[in-house]
Amino acid sequence: MPSEEEITKILIKVNKLKKEDELNCGSCGYNSRREKAVAVYQDLAEIEMCLPYLIDQLQKINQELIQAQTRIIMTAKLASMGELAAGVAHEINNPLTGILTYLKLMEKKFSYDNIDSTDLYKLRKYVKTMETETSRCSEIVKNLLEFARPTESARELTNLEEIIKKTLSLIKHQIQLQNIEIIQEYKSPLPKIMADYKQIEQVFLNLFINSAQAMPEGGKLSIKINTENNKNIVTYITDSGCGIPKEKINKIFDPFFTTKQDKKGTGLGLSVAYGIIQRHNGSIDVKSEEGKGTTFIIKFPINKG
Repeated sequence: MPSEEEITKILIKVNKLKKEDELNCGSCGYNSRREKAVAVYQDLAEIEMCLPYLIDQLQKINQELIQAQTRIIMTAKLASMGELAAGVAHEINNPLTGILTYLKLMEKKFSYDNIDSTDLYKLRKYVKTMETETSRCSEIVKNLLEFARPTESARELTNLEEIIKKTLSLIKHQIQLQNIEIIQEYKSPLPKIMADYKQIEQVFLNLFINSAQAMPEGGKLSIKINTENNKNIVTYITDSGCGIPKEKINKIFDPFFTTKQDKKGTGLGLSVAYGIIQRHNGSIDVKSEEGKGTTFIIKFPINKG
């Protein structure tokens, strides 16, 4: 006969840890969980011969399969759109480079040419506008290339708080003009992560710009960083903006999908961010309520080395 300690070990394996777990449903053919544990100890029964235990295991497996299916679907979407992006980017990038080169030469020439000052002002204004618009196209192409064939990460021990503060400084002026209040809350000290500084900076820049665009009349942008079970660093980016409709929230990481009414967005920012986070073994999730705001939850594994 098994000792009490041996019976307890067997019960732990099927999550029968408390008195209320003792169902004694008889589905295993034994009158009680203790009788079943004795039979397992004596090799007269299998430990898995427990209906509640099997149901619990099946539910866990089913949930894992659902999550895996979601990841597979997202990966397939990214792969197919990535092929399209690569082709488009190569077709556009060369002529754009030539246009930018000639525009800069024209601008330089006008600076020293003895023509009417009014005409010179107009010409330079036109050239500057063309240069700005072409640079915007070039930026779209760069995003397409990053999206289609992401470069290898130059990873090093990185302070996430430092990246976020630097990224905020890049758009601080724009945010202040929009009357947006920034609230920062960081757990100190934060452990470091292995990451490509520039790529993670790009992720947060995309997210901060999206949040600012969701609050054209002003509002609050909250950035909170904490740790989770000493395994992950979790960043919460919350805005008080317009929110995302329920029917669109599952599409926001799809390539070329945008919720911007003016259609000025390329629809690639969140797709690129998603890819970068995945390559850093992290995850990104979103919670939103239309009219009340949006929260992005980004997790990165803590460096253990």
